[in-house]
Amino acid sequence: MKICDIIERLEKNIDDDFVNHCHKAIEDIEEMIEPFSAVEPLLVFMEKNPDIEYGMPGPLVHFVEKFYGNGYEAKLVESIKRKPTKHTLWMLSRVINGSSEFAKKEYLSLLTDIFSETVLVDEEIKSEAKEFWSSHQ
Repeated sequence: MKICDIIERLEKNIDDDFVNHCHKAIEDIEEMIEPFSAVEPLLVFMEKNPDIEYGMPGPLVHFVEKFYGNGYEAKLVESIKRKPTKHTLWMLSRVINGSSEFAKKEYLSLLTDIFSETVLVDEEIKSEAKEFWSSHQ
């Protein structure tokens, strides 16, 4: 099965049982030869569907966090630069918790960029970014 097929299946199953659909999707992804290749498409899916209840943190987050220290952080930053969501900002906050001081400064700078007046994002996202930024000061 290809990641595009799995994402398409997720898109068709956004309902009250979505978290269970995610569990099945992750099972299928973990059978792929290169599971890391699913990280970016999953983040893009989250960008396109910011209002879904993914769980706390949920199966998608548990899956992508398996690649912490192995490229996940860069993919998450790229996603946030494209289109920050409440869930991906929360994921970044989780990354900040385990980061070195140097990396932490870079992530906090990204949050600052989001809540600055120069970035075109929803006020709710700006507020969320500022709240996470403040929690790491």
